[in-house]
Amino acid sequence: MSNIPKITPFYKVIWDSSQGKLDSVRPNNLVAFDPNREVGIQTNLEFSISEQPLKNLYLHIVENIKAEGIKVSSYKHHNYQEIYGFEDRVKQASCSLRLHYNGKYQITRIEPIRSEPVEFASTVQELITSSIRLENDFEKQVYSLLKEKLSISEILIQSIEHNNFHEIYYLKLEDENLKLRIYYDGDGFITSINPLGYTNIKIVEAVRLALEL
Repeated sequence: MSNIPKITPFYKVIWDSSQGKLDSVRPNNLVAFDPNREVGIQTNLEFSISEQPLKNLYLHIVENIKAEGIKVSSYKHHNYQEIYGFEDRVKQASCSLRLHYNGKYQITRIEPIRSEPVEFASTVQELITSSIRLENDFEKQVYSLLKEKLSISEILIQSIEHNNFHEIYYLKLEDENLKLRIYYDGDGFITSINPLGYTNIKIVEAVRLALEL
């Protein structure tokens, strides 16, 4: 057997928790859609939606639920809120979700209003939030490696923010949340991983153990 270590983007990484603190943690964008995407004028919408970013949100949601036989049954617009009704006629399930967004059209919170059966809202929410935008092969590789390690401990990647030479990952374990910064260099290696804000120290410890750092 060879004793040569496997070279991955995590080969050089160090764990630095010196900036971590107890804090409320909320992803800036729970739904990974592009509000600025150009949509052809021939695109037909079932509901009247005036603002282009909100049209893009609607189309993203429809695209992510259709494979499961779920449809948007109702739509209402309020100030910085979108209320969606969903139904699965085959399974006789329905729910309503309130999507809160900010001035950049980022979905900051998703609130179940009703659900029949009770788990259907969670199913829909998982479908519309599970599509994380990854912009290049390096981001895809890092995400895949992280997801593989974290999923063993049932730690969920909720959202990712892409920045120059670092990524911000929002992680969830049961009812606890963590904001994690991941620095990388120009050679494709992660240099440091830093927990920033967290709702309980136990999620910080769980993530460090899961990443074997």
